[in-house]
Amino acid sequence: MAFDSGLDMPERLMGIRSLRKWLGTRVKGHVLEVAVGTGRNLQFYDWSEVVKTPITGRELTEEERAEEEKKAKERIRSVLDRGGKDGEKRDKDWVDKMKMPGSLEGEMLTFTGVDISEGMMGVARARLRKNVLGPDGKRVVPKTAAFLKPKEGSGEETRIGEGKRGEEQEVLVSALEDRIRLVRGDAEAKLPEAPAYPARFGEKEEERNKYDTVVQTFGLCSVSNPLALLQNMAGVVKPDTGRIILLEHGKGWSDWINEKLDAWAPQHFSRYGCWWNRDIEKLVKEAEQKVPGLEVVKIERPGWFQAGTTVLVQLKVKSQGK
Repeated sequence: MAFDSGLDMPERLMGIRSLRKWLGTRVKGHVLEVAVGTGRNLQFYDWSEVVKTPITGRELTEEERAEEEKKAKERIRSVLDRGGKDGEKRDKDWVDKMKMPGSLEGEMLTFTGVDISEGMMGVARARLRKNVLGPDGKRVVPKTAAFLKPKEGSGEETRIGEGKRGEEQEVLVSALEDRIRLVRGDAEAKLPEAPAYPARFGEKEEERNKYDTVVQTFGLCSVSNPLALLQNMAGVVKPDTGRIILLEHGKGWSDWINEKLDAWAPQHFSRYGCWWNRDIEKLVKEAEQKVPGLEVVKIERPGWFQAGTTVLVQLKVKSQGK
């Protein structure tokens, strides 16, 4: 898409590319990217654990055991180096949990991308093929999308329409036993559950269909109902331990800039489908009041030269009753 390639230079100059790269180091475990679009974040994710077959149901070889122990020590050391745990809290459960793949920031186990546009996800599929290679160096994502076939004997297609609203969902791409998926659907209506995966240490049964990380970049500006979208995100992220990370743009510190954003908003929306004058901080704080358990962890406005129009938000969901 010409629109997509035309973003490369502006994103470099505005520091957006660096923020996408930072975001890739913060996701972990089972990851859902909402409004994945053309997949501009895909090159910044670490796919090394995703492409490995989970070791389960058999005894490890000595070589595998040594490799897993080495990685476990590296995970624990990395967290301690960041000040993630003090000496009094390094109990056995925490150590055992940190030994598990997907426990460290940047370490992804599965990836699901959802978007309403098949056209955009055609570009995302091409980016997945380019960036995700198996241990043998071969591409693991299929060339073509796995479209659903017409219902037998009906002549009626089961595929949902391009841009169609509602709760219907369609898996366009599935690779590595669903560890990589692209799903076409309306994120304001419903989000897909996390794929099946062997249970990890300390994981509760009711959390097995939820994500460790839900991420979205420049999506709240494009949807008709931001509150519904935030509520859906809160519903699929793991309570307490999971995180929702949003990279957005909208109103900033400068009244003069905000006035210009307001004045040019209709033309910008007509061309790009984005309301760039929304007050993102206000939206997420309103959602915090209305969505049970949703809590704002941090709101930042990186890049002083952008006058606060780029907004980085981190959210979590508290277990009900806590």
